[in-house]
Amino acid sequence: MWLTNRKRGLSHSGAVTYKPLTMPSKTLKRVSESLDLVQNVNIPEVDEESIQRSVKLHERRRKQLVSREEKARQSLVSEERMGYADVVASEKFSRESMQFFLHFRDTAIEEQEARWRRQKEWMEYRLREQTRSTLEEEVEMRQKIVRLEASLWQTIAHLHHIESKPLLLAMRLAHLVDAERMRRGYLMNVEVAEALAMDIPHYTPVLMSTHVRGPVGKKIDYLENERCPFVCLEECPYYPKKLAPSRTARKPSDKANVGLSNDDDDNIRFLRYSTLQKGHYKHHYS
Repeated sequence: MWLTNRKRGLSHSGAVTYKPLTMPSKTLKRVSESLDLVQNVNIPEVDEESIQRSVKLHERRRKQLVSREEKARQSLVSEERMGYADVVASEKFSRESMQFFLHFRDTAIEEQEARWRRQKEWMEYRLREQTRSTLEEEVEMRQKIVRLEASLWQTIAHLHHIESKPLLLAMRLAHLVDAERMRRGYLMNVEVAEALAMDIPHYTPVLMSTHVRGPVGKKIDYLENERCPFVCLEECPYYPKKLAPSRTARKPSDKANVGLSNDDDDNIRFLRYSTLQKGHYKHHYS
């Protein structure tokens, strides 16, 4: 009879193999001893009854031995089955545990990757928001700086205008004074040339005048004492009479001839300015 062994061997393919075994050595030893005793005993001549009794005895012993061997075999088979079940259960548990561990590891890795993706998206969002806020602050600051610079330049320009206004007025006044001086000098030169062309006897133009400050609120008359006594061209005896009299000429004024002497004809003074304060001293040239 072949029985299975508790010890298992694993082949290269991973299948479980079992080694066949014979009967236990102790049982074989007892059987061999009993057989030796039976063979060595000198069987006397016995009767049929004794033979029957001995046969029954050996039959009973054989049955007992077979029953014991069967029990041993059953116990060994049960133990082998239990061991095989334990091995299968352990292998199944190991496979399930490995699968569970792999699933747990994959799940943990996926959760970590998902968490990292969410964290990365959040970091990118925060970075974009910070960049946008920084750019808005920078643009606002630059616009404020530009407005302040424009206001500063306007203030500086206004200040320069205020500071330069007196200088501009002084320059314009100086230009006007120079222009008026040139105009009056030109008019004086023209008048002197006309007077010299008239061949006036003992004519000596006197250009110096006494600076007399007039009353408050009136213009200063620098040629008050050197004014021409004649009102118009018709009254002047030294002006050529070939020209037609002016329509705007007025009659001689009595006030202009008051206090004149004969020597005043030699000291006639011509006006330096074409316009004087009093209207009846204006010369009318046509």
